[in-house]
Amino acid sequence: MIEIDENIDPMVKALKDRKQDFTVVTTNKTKTLLYKEQKFMYRRSKDSNFKPSHLGFMQLIKKEVKERLPLNPVKMKPRQNYYDCQVFADIENGEYLTFENCLEIDINKAYYQALLNMNLLSVETYERFISLPKEIRLALVGSLATRKNTYYYELGELEKHEIKVDKELREVFFCCVDMVDKALKSFKYLQKENFLFYWVDGIYLKDNERIKRDLKIIEARFNFSFSVEPCEKIIFLKCNEYNTKIGVKQGDKNKVFNVENLFQL
Repeated sequence: MIEIDENIDPMVKALKDRKQDFTVVTTNKTKTLLYKEQKFMYRRSKDSNFKPSHLGFMQLIKKEVKERLPLNPVKMKPRQNYYDCQVFADIENGEYLTFENCLEIDINKAYYQALLNMNLLSVETYERFISLPKEIRLALVGSLATRKNTYYYELGELEKHEIKVDKELREVFFCCVDMVDKALKSFKYLQKENFLFYWVDGIYLKDNERIKRDLKIIEARFNFSFSVEPCEKIIFLKCNEYNTKIGVKQGDKNKVFNVENLFQL
């Protein structure tokens, strides 16, 4: 396989113009061209640390989860949430709310710990993977839910398109999402009026004296550990009836989240 820095689209166009037989395979991370005996792979993210050598890690995590599933079956939940935010519900379009001296509390290695909790990952593999850079870790666990699109061209014309999904592994991924969501939702209910919002594996709260107690309760109930980081300011700007932006200031680091109001109100 040859990894290239430029998008393969010009190569695909040239092969179409020359009426050649070839195949294009796309995932959320890569775009690959198969032509005769050659394979060219283009990484979609230019600044990505993901390398072809990490493909072996993808196969490892999938293989291990598959082997453990028969003894540890899971069922996909009907709805999976990545975020929850109701703070902006009572403000009008164009208005904003500001909260100072807040906390961001993240689940450490959330999806890997969820796999470990479900006994779908060995301790050895868990420890090996969590030492990798965060971007690589997320790509590897996200590969459980990957949709692979394969386009077959004959004489330069698209003849067939296949979407390949491993339904069992995809269900496992969303069970991880569900476990994380349940933990943060439980934390939200314990914190009551101190809750601001949660996003994927992090929850944002007003600083208060109950946090340490509630953290211990959630850690014991869900077997997760957490890290805590202060936030100088959190701003909720209700752009319109469909969208709200959340800005989080943490020293020199700023984050912006886009919330779809339609699914929250």
